[in-house]
Amino acid sequence: MRSESDGWYSKSEAASVMGVSVATVERMAQRGELQRRYVPRVGKRPEVQYSAADVDARQPRAAAAHVVQDAPGAMVPAAAVAGGGGPGSVGELLAAVLAVMETRSLGAGMLPPAPLWVDLEEASRITGLSLRWLREAVQVGQLRAERGGRGGRVMVRRRDLETL
Repeated sequence: MRSESDGWYSKSEAASVMGVSVATVERMAQRGELQRRYVPRVGKRPEVQYSAADVDARQPRAAAAHVVQDAPGAMVPAAAVAGGGGPGSVGELLAAVLAVMETRSLGAGMLPPAPLWVDLEEASRITGLSLRWLREAVQVGQLRAERGGRGGRVMVRRRDLETL
């Protein structure tokens, strides 16, 4: 049970809040995306708890309704505009454009999100550091890395690169 003043969720509560499975919560914590702590319990295994700030930041967002500007300063839902007018009306055209935009993964002028993990070659391009230096940083533990990606490549977290 979550304590409001405490700021931590149990594993099942975190999964419920984020709308994912308990296994996904565990994987996110292993990847360092969620802060976790272990709370000792008498006669039982310690309870794993997850930071409410991290969990709340990953809550699913409700889809925003499309809003268009009907007249200067007046905002109305796109559905209201689309319903009005006859064939070939501005509302019908707008509805068609909005339908096409919804089917696209990116809107006009938007960039895809940056990947959370990158291989050493990409890390070298991002940071401007040599591939050799990055490999040595991984070897001595200065830079955390894991094997993964295509062909078992060495992968590093993008946010870890920012601290170099």
